[in-house]
Amino acid sequence: MMRYRVFCFAATLAVLVTAKALPQSVALTGSLRTANGPVSGANVYVVQTKDANGSSVNGSRVGPVVTSSTGAFTFYNLPAGLYAVTASVQGTTVWSGTVQVPGRLSPIVLH
Repeated sequence: MMRYRVFCFAATLAVLVTAKALPQSVALTGSLRTANGPVSGANVYVVQTKDANGSSVNGSRVGPVVTSSTGAFTFYNLPAGLYAVTASVQGTTVWSGTVQVPGRLSPIVLH
């Protein structure tokens, strides 16, 4: 099993996303945290924007997956490709970015 990590930092918000590659599907696991600790109860969504070959796709939004008391979340059985990931708390987006799974390490810098 291969593991890939993407570290995401902004002011007081950090997200760790880990992709575990299986033969034809991916489990996308992450943790939503601030400088003060984990963010529990956040809604996390993903949308596939490119397939494993880099071709554009109009993926359906998957989620929400609600973060646990430790800020953890997992999406299971996603096809490999590029995903737009969004986390929101009480309807307000607190983090968004893209993640290539599986793929090379690439930092996401939030503004």
